[in-house]
Amino acid sequence: MSPSSSLPRAAAPTWATRRAFAIGLAPAANRAGLAQAKRHRHPNGAAHAAWLRLAWMAFMAWLLLTLACAAQAQDAGAATSGLRKEAVAALTPIQDAVKAGRHEEALRLLAPVRSRTDLNDAERAAAERLQVAAALALQQYSNALPALEYLVQAPALSPAERLKFLDYLLGASVNAKDFARVVRWARACLQSGCPAERAHIWLVQSLALLQQYAAVVAEMKQTLAQADASGSAPPQEELRALASSQLQLKDKAGYVATLRRLLRHYPHKDYWADLLARSSAPSPRLELDLMRLVRASGNLTDADQVLEMAALAQRAGLPAEALSVLQQAYQDKTLPGSRGADAERALQAAQKASDEDKADLAARKKAAQTGAQWAGLAEVLASNQQWAAANEAFANSLALGGLRREAETRLHYGISLYNANAPDKAKQQWQQAGGDTQAIAELWLLMAR
Repeated sequence: MSPSSSLPRAAAPTWATRRAFAIGLAPAANRAGLAQAKRHRHPNGAAHAAWLRLAWMAFMAWLLLTLACAAQAQDAGAATSGLRKEAVAALTPIQDAVKAGRHEEALRLLAPVRSRTDLNDAERAAAERLQVAAALALQQYSNALPALEYLVQAPALSPAERLKFLDYLLGASVNAKDFARVVRWARACLQSGCPAERAHIWLVQSLALLQQYAAVVAEMKQTLAQADASGSAPPQEELRALASSQLQLKDKAGYVATLRRLLRHYPHKDYWADLLARSSAPSPRLELDLMRLVRASGNLTDADQVLEMAALAQRAGLPAEALSVLQQAYQDKTLPGSRGADAERALQAAQKASDEDKADLAARKKAAQTGAQWAGLAEVLASNQQWAAANEAFANSLALGGLRREAETRLHYGISLYNANAPDKAKQQWQQAGGDTQAIAELWLLMAR
């Protein structure tokens, strides 16, 4: 069922009321604040850790080269580096400790140097750079943040250096889980030309973690407009943060729209489970069609669901489909489960009725004359998974016309074409379905993408 009991939803079929689908987009009932927000992981942790290691190595190589050049300049009597001899003398053993991997020692030596009030801008910057190098090496991200903030605002920093430090600062803020800092520096980073995708993902996720849900929605408005204009896919992490925020804001329509975006760009059975749990058949006659989507999306996974779908297929006069559902459930070990006796009775009944249907199939083919007769034959052929023959029968029924429920026939014709690996032709039928089948046809269009 829906991830949040606080949101109203349309009446759902029985299967949806019996099973909770967890997709990690929203909190469980009565779980609030940052406890739920922790479910929004920042982008791939391993990949980010690897990026941080590479960034630190690059930073160290650049830092040591900078300090070495400064020391050489002082030894040569040059004043252009801005580092006085006494400052170089104080910083050199710290540099050596960092270079040798003695980072805790480097931090101890740095403490009295950084507390001095007589350092000039260049000396202060050199000390803060060493602080960053040692703290990042020890993964003491919070310890690196003040130094990084000093450096990104240093007046003598070149634009290229500032961009480099902004990137380090943003990554360190993420690792320190200082989400207010992430928001502040992600915005600065984006304005300065940092890698846009990573910075924007962190911005949106951090706003969600800070429970600034309206800000997430506002931030994503332009992102979605740009994605629609370019035909591109917004990052999945951003869409998940948006969906969670919409749930918190009780924006059911917005949440469903985002869920559909997730399915369009990042199809997953869990997203389907949530969307289908929020969907309802417009009439009892179409409940089987909704269950077909549950099955096609990989969510027909418990005994109650299976027996319900089998019963709907039997009532629709499609015992072969009921038999297929039951046999697949036994194969997947979904049955017998706790419904052993019921499952066995259903299986026997479906097998008997299916055998009788197959015995009559040849006679029905010969007798089919009207559009309605061809449509009925097509339904039986499709239930037996004879897709090519079913598609021919569906086409005949539409050509002859006179159908009482043409929209429903087109819906089922599309499903048969889809199962026959003809998605483009299936889409044509679903687009013409209309009527009370339109909502379900649109879900099949989303399935076929």
